[in-house]
Amino acid sequence: MQLVNPYTCDCQALVVAYELRRRGIDICARPAIMYELTDEKFYRGFAMMMHMPNLIWRNPVTQTAPDIFPLESVDMLDQICGPDERYHLLFDTPFSSHIIDVERYKGEVYAYDPAGGFNAPAREFFSRKLSPSLIYRDLMSNLRYYRVDDCEIYDRLAEQMVIVPQNIPNLHAMFHSPIIYHPNYED
Repeated sequence: MQLVNPYTCDCQALVVAYELRRRGIDICARPAIMYELTDEKFYRGFAMMMHMPNLIWRNPVTQTAPDIFPLESVDMLDQICGPDERYHLLFDTPFSSHIIDVERYKGEVYAYDPAGGFNAPAREFFSRKLSPSLIYRDLMSNLRYYRVDDCEIYDRLAEQMVIVPQNIPNLHAMFHSPIIYHPNYED
């Protein structure tokens, strides 16, 4: 079995950590631990987040997870992203599914991939050459997105995705009020 850097295959945890850090919360993404989990309930929660990453968020207006919308092309991001709005962009590649952060900054749409550490204006990000005849966007299919900056987070699910540095006693105490318990999560 080949060893994999656990921070390059946990994009669902990385985008959650990035969003929370943007909100001023000092946390880190958990490394990809899904293969090492022994607690069945914890494993199910982590696995659910891999396939439905929007469920960790709660839109305070609708009282539900943010809706995931299909996207015909990454070129449409310019029409979707408003000032100071952040979105998670999901897509499939021939190898796996992936999720990144997309936002408008100083009038331009930027894409950030915390798993790869690449941050650039969207046109540059999706036009990166992978080979002389292949660019990044050529690998992408099944594009979809949801807005995240206006959402609250379910702290019990967040505990499965992020960790707090040693000098902070507990995750729940850090989040304070926009955090609520997930109604389907049993203690």
